Amino acid sequence: MRDASGWRATVTVVALVILLAATAGVGTIAWQTFAPLFPVQLDLKADQVASAMARRIDRAVAYDIPLDQVRGVGTMFETELERSPEISFALLIDAGGNPLVARGLDRLAAGDIAVAALSGDSFGRFRLRSAAIGPEEAPVAAVVLGVPLDYSAQVARDILLDIVAVAIVACLIAFELLLFVAHRATSGLRDLQDAADRAEAGDFTPQLSSDDRGPLGQVATQCSHMLDQVNTAFRAAVAQCAGAAAAALEELKRRYRFRDPDQTATLKPVRRFESTLVRLPLFLFAFAEDLTRPFLPTFIRDTAGAEPGMSSDLLVAVPISVFMLVWAISQPIGASLSGRLGRRRLFVIGAIASLTGLALTATAQSFNEILAWRILTALGYGTVLISLQGMVIDGTSPRQRALGMATLVGGLLAAGICGPALGGVIAEEIGPRATFLVSAGFAALSLLVLLLGVHRMPPPRPANGSAAKPTWRDGLKLLSNSRFLALMLFSAIPTKLTAVGLLFFLFPLYLVELGASSGDVGRAQMMYFIAFMLGAPMAAALSDRWGDRRSFVVGGGLAGIVAMLPLLVIEGPIIAGLCLLGFGFAQSAISAPQLALVTDLARTEAAAIGETTVVGVFRLIERIGGVLAPTLAATLAIAYGYLTAILVMAAIASITALMLRLTLAGTAVVQPPPRSMEAA
Repeated sequence: MRDASGWRATVTVVALVILLAATAGVGTIAWQTFAPLFPVQLDLKADQVASAMARRIDRAVAYDIPLDQVRGVGTMFETELERSPEISFALLIDAGGNPLVARGLDRLAAGDIAVAALSGDSFGRFRLRSAAIGPEEAPVAAVVLGVPLDYSAQVARDILLDIVAVAIVACLIAFELLLFVAHRATSGLRDLQDAADRAEAGDFTPQLSSDDRGPLGQVATQCSHMLDQVNTAFRAAVAQCAGAAAAALEELKRRYRFRDPDQTATLKPVRRFESTLVRLPLFLFAFAEDLTRPFLPTFIRDTAGAEPGMSSDLLVAVPISVFMLVWAISQPIGASLSGRLGRRRLFVIGAIASLTGLALTATAQSFNEILAWRILTALGYGTVLISLQGMVIDGTSPRQRALGMATLVGGLLAAGICGPALGGVIAEEIGPRATFLVSAGFAALSLLVLLLGVHRMPPPRPANGSAAKPTWRDGLKLLSNSRFLALMLFSAIPTKLTAVGLLFFLFPLYLVELGASSGDVGRAQMMYFIAFMLGAPMAAALSDRWGDRRSFVVGGGLAGIVAMLPLLVIEGPIIAGLCLLGFGFAQSAISAPQLALVTDLARTEAAAIGETTVVGVFRLIERIGGVLAPTLAATLAIAYGYLTAILVMAAIASITALMLRLTLAGTAVVQPPPRSMEAA
């Protein structure tokens, strides 16, 4: 029987290509249709605003109140400028062109613009829009507004970036859905293929069962009937034959496998677990948390208010650090609980905790409330991840496990691309609090998908020596290895420290300080995950081919600071996104080679306690960097500002990478032959 995975992958790729083409076509048409309308609509809005303000002043003039004594004009200008970011300044001038009230520009510029308003519709880099006050035939004054000439281009740029970001998000979400549907729809076909392969090899013991009532179910029923007939015929032959024929039957039993009559009633049908099916629940769940990344720091700062003895940046750092700490602690606890409660039940508990935490964060009115709900969310996040990882471990053999774990990592990276990009746009439209409720909805959707769409849970895999949970003695044994300790101190912890500090703390606050929107922040964060998704497989393949892990780990650390240098020359969301793109490639060069280097440097310990335990200890210690990152980043930002803090954080990873190179300079690392390693 033809392998179902081949045509399933083909169908998924073809559908994705069609979707990409359709999305690109719709985006291009929308851009060409609406881009020329931006300047026209901008001028129309400015005219309407100017006319509305002129009418309010005209009422006072109608009561013979002198223009220079009309109250509230400055306040009205300030309110409108705050409400309309596309208007740079507002000016009230009399019939002679003398400025009376001005907001958004200094007095000298007000005089020049007032003169220009009488003779033209532009001044420097501003387009002037005005509305007369008084009789139409003899106006006594005018309201003049200034709109930057390049503002429509900025709006067009933002919309174009939104179109591109949403197109990428749409395609990735569609890919995740197609992957799930394709595997869900063909799971019965995979059962048939497994039974056919076993029968071809001489194993007639499988029991077939199908939930499909269509043609596939009919085929499964017929195949099951054929297997029943073979086993029935064999049992009848055994009952009737004796002597030489009995010897021939014994030889047949040695060459082929038939069902034991005493066990036939208790045999379970062939029901293959598809590890790919848990990728969609993971994607939706991680997507729910990643939606909050672009605006979470500013939400904490705006909601927490002022606390005695703490700066606003430290207030922002504490909930993020606590989230990372609780997430790290919850995973080993969740691993212990999943063995007693079961993977599915632990997922349900974690998902409910997380979606409750996200929903309650939307109602938070104080720092303590935010902290409490982020702790609850982190507990759920950690237990959900460990339960899904446990499902993959239970449902895969050691030879397939690395591929199964890579499937989960792919889902996390896809969520990292989609979540920030879409979360920033949603927050711009409906506000951060409502976006937290949207996030809670996606977490609930993840729970529904797992309960309703993933019916086949693998049986728990019995614990063995290589799969034991790391103990403090294992950690001490590994830390006594100076090379392993150097990798932790000079690569693993600094890499996580830099990634969390820059991506989730410094860059969002830095861009907001520059006047960027949450959509700009989300698009910039998205670039990191795009680069990581593209670069990690290439770095893994090249490091395996060249047999040189250290150069990738050190080179990636050094490249991090290089990626940040353009910020010294150019400011803005676009250059920030490009810097994070470069930073993502730098981090992707470290990821897989670093993990491989762990077991290469701790080969003796791995032989004693197992590679999985070594990797588990490595992951646990690595998360120290994520816990410390927000507090360190906040301290640097308070002392030196966001830009300098960004450069210092990136420099930390680069300096420690050089220290790692010097520490391991005389160390010979023997690369093992290619093998399958269980992911932790």
